Amino acid sequence: MGAVPVFSTIANPNQEIQQQREPTENQAVSSNAEEQVDDEDSDVEESNHPAFEDIPDNSIPGLLGHPASETPLVCEDPSLKPHGLTWTRVESISMDECTAQPKHTVINFPMGIVPDVDNIYSMWSLFFPYCIMDSCIKSTSERLQKKKYQGTTENELEKWFGITLARTLFERQGRDLWRSEFYSQSCCLPAAFGIRYGMSRNRYDEIQSCLQFGTFSDEQLLENPWLPVQCFIDGFNATRVKYVNPGTYLLIDEIMSPWLGLDADYAMNGVPHRTKIERKPKGIGVELKAVCDCMSSIMMQLEICEGALRQSQKKYEDQYGSGTAVTLRMTSSWHGKAHIVVGDSAFSSVATAVALKQNGTYFVGIVKTASKMYPKQFMQTHHFEERGAHIALSATVQCNKVFAVSWLDGKRKDLVSTCGTTLPASPAQRTRQQVVVSSTSGVKTRPYIRYTPRCNIVASFFDNFHKIDVHDHLRQGVLKLEQHWLTKNWVHRLFATLIAVVATDCYFASKLLYPHQMSELPFLQYIDKLAFQLNNNELYSGRCTRSSTGSEASSIIRPAIHTLKPIHTLPEYSKKQNQKRRMSTENCEPYNYRARRRCVVCGTKAASYCDTCYVLTGGTVLGMCNSGTGRDCLAKHITCTLQA
Repeated sequence: MGAVPVFSTIANPNQEIQQQREPTENQAVSSNAEEQVDDEDSDVEESNHPAFEDIPDNSIPGLLGHPASETPLVCEDPSLKPHGLTWTRVESISMDECTAQPKHTVINFPMGIVPDVDNIYSMWSLFFPYCIMDSCIKSTSERLQKKKYQGTTENELEKWFGITLARTLFERQGRDLWRSEFYSQSCCLPAAFGIRYGMSRNRYDEIQSCLQFGTFSDEQLLENPWLPVQCFIDGFNATRVKYVNPGTYLLIDEIMSPWLGLDADYAMNGVPHRTKIERKPKGIGVELKAVCDCMSSIMMQLEICEGALRQSQKKYEDQYGSGTAVTLRMTSSWHGKAHIVVGDSAFSSVATAVALKQNGTYFVGIVKTASKMYPKQFMQTHHFEERGAHIALSATVQCNKVFAVSWLDGKRKDLVSTCGTTLPASPAQRTRQQVVVSSTSGVKTRPYIRYTPRCNIVASFFDNFHKIDVHDHLRQGVLKLEQHWLTKNWVHRLFATLIAVVATDCYFASKLLYPHQMSELPFLQYIDKLAFQLNNNELYSGRCTRSSTGSEASSIIRPAIHTLKPIHTLPEYSKKQNQKRRMSTENCEPYNYRARRRCVVCGTKAASYCDTCYVLTGGTVLGMCNSGTGRDCLAKHITCTLQA
C-alpha cells in the first residue's frame, strides 16, 4: 500500500446527485434487470425491511472525496438495506482507504543478545517468558522439597525443557529413552538421555510432577480457576509486545490444546472449561484465541476461552458481541497504528470492521453467520458471469466507509473490509489433475495449475488467513508434543501446548532473520538443535545458576551469548590467506597456512575467535579454543565476562 493520491472534491454535490437520480431509460431498464432478487432463495428475514416509495436526499451516500465510483440502483431493493443500513453498488474501488506505508516485522533484541543463525538459544531466550521463571522456580522447588526432593534451578529447568523437546524426536517413549544398552532385534541406537543430558529419569519425573508457575490459595482458585496458567499467558503476551513489532497484517483465529481428561463439571481437579469444535483435527480441549503476525507467522497474543460466564465479564463484552469484543481486546496493543486485521467467520462482521476502524485499525474478513447489517441476501442472489468475477457494495456506518465484496471461486465468498481496492491482484493458483487419454500409455492424470482472477481485497484475505493453520500444522502435526507428554494434569497439558508454541515461534523467527540458511533446515532438525542447546545452556547463556528458592534471581533477561567463528572469515585474515594460497600455487609449494591467534584463556594457538566480543568491542579479535579441542576455554571466558 504505497502513497495514495488526494481525493478530488466535487464542486457541486447537489448537481452530481441530481444527475445520478435521473438515469436514462436504457440505464433504468438494465439496472432493473441486473438487480432482481429471488425472494424464495433468500435466507435473511425481510420483515424489518419496508419498501420505500421515494428516495430522500439524505439516504443517498455522498460521493465527496470517496474513491469508489458508485452506481445507485433506480428501484429501492430491500436486500440492499439490511437492518436499516443502506448499501450502494460500486463499479470499482480504485483508491485504498489505508494510506499507511507497508510495515515489516522487526524483532527487537535486547542489549547483550547478538542474533546468530547457529545460536538458537538466543531465540529461546527472547521468546520464552522469563518474567515468570522466578515464580516457577520458587513454587516448583517448594513442592519438590515437600516431597523430600532437592529444589530446582533455572539451568536445570532449561535442561528439562530441552529433554522434553528432545522426546519428540524419538518414537520410543518412557524409560526406553534413558536406556543405554542396544535394543534386541532393532537397528535403532539407544537414546541414552541420562548419559547424553546428565539428568536421570527419576529426576526428570520429579520435576515434571511438581512443575507449576505459582502458588495460589483455594480462595484465589475459586475466584479464577485459570490462575495456574494465566500467569504464563500474561508473560507470553507481554514478551511478544515488547520484542516483536508485527508487519502490516495481523490474523486472528483460534487454536486448540487437546484434552480428553477430566472436566470440572465432574471432578474437582478437572479443566475449568472444555470446548468441542467438530471441524478441528483435535477439536476437544481448551480453546485459545490467537493473534498471529502474517509476515513471520509468529504468535503475538493468546487468550483462553474460559466459558460463557467468564467471557461475558471481560472487556468490551457488554458493548459488542463476542467476536467483536475478543478482536478488540487482542489487537488493543496495535490500535492506532494502521495495521490490517484479517479474521475468519468467527470474528468477521460489519460491527467488527467499524469498531476496529474507530480505533485506528483496518479489517478484512469473510462473513458467514454474523451477517447483521451485511447485504448477504443480495450477494447470494447475484448472478456472476464467470469464475473469478466479483461485485462490490459500499456503506457508511458512523462516518466510517465499509465495503462488501462477493467473489466467485467455485463457491461464492462474501467479504467485509474497511480498506483495499477492487483493482486486479495476483490470481489464485490451485493445482488440479487433468485426465489424459493416450493411445500408447492409456488413461493417466496430468497436473496443471488453474488460475482464478481476483481483486486486491480478496487477495489480501486469502493470502493471509491460513498463517495460524500453518503454525498449527508444525506444532501439532509435526512436533506433537502433546502426544509425547502424556499427563492427567490439565495445567501440564496447556503448558505442553505453550512450550510447543514458543519453540515454533523460534523457528519462524529464525526463518525471518535468516531466510537463505533456514531454507534447507527442516523443522525437526531445528528442534533438535534447540533441544541440544537448552541441555547445554551453560555454554550459551551468561546467566548465573540461580538458587533453588529463586530469591537471588532477577527477572531481567540479560543473556550474554558468546559464539565462536573461524578467524579466517575476518576480512583482514581472509585477504592474507588468499595471498598465501596464491603464492603457494605460483611456487608449486604445498599450502599449509592457517590463520590463528593466541587463546586469551589458555594461551594456545586457536583458529577461532569470539564473534560476540568482536561486535561489542568494535573489532577486537579475541582468540578462543573451540569445543573440538576438548578444552573449556569458552565456558571460562563466559564466567570471566560475567565477573567483570
